[in-house]
Amino acid sequence: AWNLPLGRVHATRPRRSGAFRTGRLEVHSAPLDADEIVLVDGVAVTSAPRALVDVARTAGFEEAVAVLDAALHRHLADRATLAAALERAARWPGVPRARRAVAFADPRPMSVGESRSRVAMARLGVPTPVLQWEVLGPGGRVLGTAAFGWPEHGFAGEFDGFVKYGRLLRPGPVAADVVFAEK
Repeated sequence: AWNLPLGRVHATRPRRSGAFRTGRLEVHSAPLDADEIVLVDGVAVTSAPRALVDVARTAGFEEAVAVLDAALHRHLADRATLAAALERAARWPGVPRARRAVAFADPRPMSVGESRSRVAMARLGVPTPVLQWEVLGPGGRVLGTAAFGWPEHGFAGEFDGFVKYGRLLRPGPVAADVVFAEK
């Protein structure tokens, strides 16, 4: 994940005190309800909604939105489970920030780049686009889907990162060849 430090593992213990930090581990002491603990491959971890709210409380808005969008897109959480997790954390530090990020989050972006683009557009005052806008041709035939659309203006926008074109490569062509062929 971009712009989020991943060199340290964060863990939460359901205690009032006893938080500590080592070189690669940061242990937090915080309330943790039984249903906020799930097993993944036999390892106890915090549930996705709880982890997402914790990220949204501590990360920057853009980073939190990218993580939330991806989780919603992959059905790891939904608005109801995020709202419940926010309610449990109501008096914790960073919850107002988390509420803003959760309110802005959307399951339709297909990449971190699309999520970051949405945040940038909002910050710059660009009108809110239709996400994953189906562009129609004659007879209503779908010609394609644009990441961002402003149908009332006849404009579409797209975020194409290197990853998109890199995964389309077979031995031989370079990313520029794939871009040219697509266009």
